[in-house]
Amino acid sequence: MKMLKFKQFDALKIEELNENDFALQTHNQNYYELAFVYTGSGTHLLNKTNTSYQSNDLFIISQEDTHSFIPKTSTRIIVIKFTEAYFQNKLYKTFQGNMDITPESILNNKSLKETKLEFDAHIKTILRKNIDSILLYRKNNKNIISSPIIFCQILSVFGIINETMDKMFQNSEDNIYGKEKITAYIHQHIYEPEKI
Repeated sequence: MKMLKFKQFDALKIEELNENDFALQTHNQNYYELAFVYTGSGTHLLNKTNTSYQSNDLFIISQEDTHSFIPKTSTRIIVIKFTEAYFQNKLYKTFQGNMDITPESILNNKSLKETKLEFDAHIKTILRKNIDSILLYRKNNKNIISSPIIFCQILSVFGIINETMDKMFQNSEDNIYGKEKITAYIHQHIYEPEKI
């Protein structure tokens, strides 16, 4: 059977999915996804690895990944889907100096494919408030692609992911994430020797 491949041409889409919407066979796509489990529990299959999910979990899916959600209880997932074009604007360039790693490098990080992000309780609250802010804005505004408010909320989610990854992997034996982060930093600043 041929693998199902979803395609998106808009730079950004935000969708709310219920278990009937994502009861699909394993698939891949030509865009990135941040999938926030708003309610429910079940199993997320990512690249042939099963990971249990519950409310307030966040999954990062890149273009190379294959995945599906298998709900055990009634599930609602907020999916932020975007293409590479979404971060190729002037607003992102002004924020780039404040992040030591790019959203693209987080999305393609192999460490995140092998482990589930473990958020502290207060970080789960902040993450959920970010998602609620995105949903509220989207409900009242149609043009989310060019919105600086949505953009900053999404960057905030990446900041949460970055800090959580730092904390999770700082004490691991081989610290693959740390090595990937150094490589990404060098790649990002290769033409700025004063920063290396």
